[in-house]
Amino acid sequence: MTYKPKYLKLKSRFEELKELKFRNLEELKTIRKKCHKLKMENSHLIAVLMNLRPDLQEESDVDEPPSEEETESN
Repeated sequence: MTYKPKYLKLKSRFEELKELKFRNLEELKTIRKKCHKLKMENSHLIAVLMNLRPDLQEESDVDEPPSEEETESN
């Protein structure tokens, strides 16, 4: 039976890849958690900055009305 060595080699490789996939998924979960934590921290810091500088918040919230040319073209 010549297929047995090939089978064992393929089976071994399959197990290695399965373990690698598991490790990569665990690393991905960890990275996503860290990313979410940093995003929340960033949002908090932006809110703190906006509270310190209310004039920045007013500038970012105010939308300019469309010009007459823009309203005529629509």
